[in-house]
Amino acid sequence: MDKIEQEYSKIVQPDDSEELQDTQENREVPEDRFCRKIAEDKIIAADILRYYVDMKIARNIDVNNLKPARTNFFGTSKKEDPFRELHLDIPYTSRLVDEHLDYEVLFVIEHKSEPNDFVFLQIYPYMDLSNLDKWKRAGRPKSRKTFRPYITLAVLLYCGKDKPDDVQYYQDMFPNLPDELREFVPQSKIIRANLNNYSYDQLPGHPETCAVVETIKRIHDGSAVEYFGDIIGNFKNMTWDDRIIEIVHAICFYTASHEQIAPKHIQETIKKTIPGKEGEHMAGTMVKTLYDEIYAKGKLSGRDEGRDEGIVKGRTDVILKQLERRFGGVRIDVKEKLYAKQDPIVLDSLAVQLLDCKTLEEFIDLL
Repeated sequence: MDKIEQEYSKIVQPDDSEELQDTQENREVPEDRFCRKIAEDKIIAADILRYYVDMKIARNIDVNNLKPARTNFFGTSKKEDPFRELHLDIPYTSRLVDEHLDYEVLFVIEHKSEPNDFVFLQIYPYMDLSNLDKWKRAGRPKSRKTFRPYITLAVLLYCGKDKPDDVQYYQDMFPNLPDELREFVPQSKIIRANLNNYSYDQLPGHPETCAVVETIKRIHDGSAVEYFGDIIGNFKNMTWDDRIIEIVHAICFYTASHEQIAPKHIQETIKKTIPGKEGEHMAGTMVKTLYDEIYAKGKLSGRDEGRDEGIVKGRTDVILKQLERRFGGVRIDVKEKLYAKQDPIVLDSLAVQLLDCKTLEEFIDLL
């Protein structure tokens, strides 16, 4: 074996015989899920582009009028869709501020806790394929006067321990490349939105954006549980409509997926933020949803595995007695659903929410 072959053998090569895994568990990484949820909110996405990346973007691109980009150009089957992981990215398009320049900008916002040079291999294929798709949908025009490709812009949310440059270049993947060959390597780049550049008391943007950024930062410095009240406190003076509830849920899920935060802590924090029965109902619903997604699967380390089954049964029996006293007989299927709840915190939430239910059907909806 000559020297070149010896060096080549040291490089880790992919195993072509390994079948692609496409399970929901493999794709449902907490960072990916959190990024998708926050990036699909146009207000948060616009704030990120306006305040957390190079100011030249906000000066030249109309970030106030983001539109969802076309995302369904891949096939639906495994054979037709070899790039299915690229669906994780949330793309937007917008126009330049100068309306005389007929260009669209394609944004892709991604979050990586510890990104490396090879993040390009995930993000840029999507952006290149988006341009190819746009060209095909335009009828494959041959003139640059009649077709304008996307100006592609990748933004990477980052909050790691090191202090990387604000811009990462595609050419960084090719160290020690001879100068004669470097011109053949694309000069693409990723702009980092380095959240470490901002202190907690000076986070720019709308309250929901500040809550999202603070969540990411505190997850990385290990203070998310201690300051969970401050994170949720960003929403104190806001109307908790469906949009805000989804953002708060994403923050709770992301926090619970990484930290030992007790369901009771989440519940009490939300009730402090929203006083009265509305807060109690909101807190109970939030914990129930998280229970179904995380606690019941044993993925939350703060879950009390040694709880007394007698306590659980006792609380369930109390709820059943209340239901029978208020609404008469309780169907067997309702009893089965109730007995399936094995977390005292969830049962406490249901007991509180039962007080606001005017019919048995309203309570069944909570199950």
